[in-house]
Amino acid sequence: MREKLGEKKTFPLIPAGETFGICNLVVDLGEEYWERYKKWQNKILIGFEFPEHLSEYPDKDSEEEGATITRPRTLTRRFKKELVDGNGEKTEFHKFLVKWIGRELKTDAEGYSLFSPEMLIGCCGNVDIIHNTKPSGKVYAEIDCVRPLRKPEQEKQAGVVGNTLFLLDKLAEGESPIEAFPKDMMEWVQTAFMKSRQVQTYVAANPAAEEAAAPPAGDAPTGGTVDDDDDFPF
Repeated sequence: MREKLGEKKTFPLIPAGETFGICNLVVDLGEEYWERYKKWQNKILIGFEFPEHLSEYPDKDSEEEGATITRPRTLTRRFKKELVDGNGEKTEFHKFLVKWIGRELKTDAEGYSLFSPEMLIGCCGNVDIIHNTKPSGKVYAEIDCVRPLRKPEQEKQAGVVGNTLFLLDKLAEGESPIEAFPKDMMEWVQTAFMKSRQVQTYVAANPAAEEAAAPPAGDAPTGGTVDDDDDFPF
């Protein structure tokens, strides 16, 4: 059983620098309202596990009290979901992907990107970890960028932690986004999603779902086709 990520635990920081990572999480957060810009923005959360950095977690499959299991550490990064903004400029997400695969994204004959977020699950890369400091003085680790690996390491790999994939456009017609959303997400992720326009629209049409949509109390964290001689499908 996967550990519920909402549980608060203290772990040593993942060291700053480059480390091997496997993308094991892609979660569509829906449209988030940004008061500063007075508009809604589609957000997506991308997560990696790091096999070289392990920690002990409670083993919830064991009947032995205090039993633990060793598994890789994880980190996530949130992006605006679109690849191009309203002015036709490449977004940070687009730039992140291009740096990751070491080339421009593939396109079809009409120039439309072949990329789809679910393609990221299992993709590997050298993840650059940096350390930043919150106003409170607490130091935390975050993902700066991802760089390509040399072959044959570039092939997709199955992670240890387990994959999480959630995309709103993959829900069946009439399916509740509240019920479909992964239940083991960190509290701030659940809160962000429950405040999304998609959830608000669903609740407006289904008032009985209002209680289920109440966010948990938690703190938020802070061109054309080119050479395709690699293992990435996008």
